[in-house]
Amino acid sequence: MTISINRLFILLFLALFSCFNFKAYSQYFKSAAGIRISDNWGVSIVQILTKRWTAEMLLQPDPVEDFVKSNLLIRHHLPLITRRFNLYLGAGLNFRLGKSEVDFAKTIGASGIGGLELKLGRLLISYDVVPEIPLHASSDYLSLQTGLSLRYILIKANKKKWNWKKFKFE
Repeated sequence: MTISINRLFILLFLALFSCFNFKAYSQYFKSAAGIRISDNWGVSIVQILTKRWTAEMLLQPDPVEDFVKSNLLIRHHLPLITRRFNLYLGAGLNFRLGKSEVDFAKTIGASGIGGLELKLGRLLISYDVVPEIPLHASSDYLSLQTGLSLRYILIKANKKKWNWKKFKFE
């Protein structure tokens, strides 16, 4: 049974991002998307899950080997100086989608992620390290990838309104 890359991408995108519409407290955005610069150019999409948790999807085509490397990651954010500058750590799955007849189960692996993120206006700038370990027994590679992501905030978070009636100034 073969599944086209387009159908699989749409299925993964809908499954990962359509059901999350929580308020963001430690971040100032709900959804962001942009480019990722690493070994190859790619796409990075981030969605807020809860207060300090986000989901990220990385898609990077490899024109030499004719496949698209995909990562689905869950990240935990730790504010450093302000909520606009934070450290994040996380984990998830990676897999490769290609035109070759390679068994899909042989392309699945585990990924980690660690990095720094800075928000400037509606621009998110992040630098991270993504180690990847294959889960198939016949694969023995460990890859370590670093990248710079530049994302634009598509959906901003609702601003929290203060209840000034609690403070009585007389």
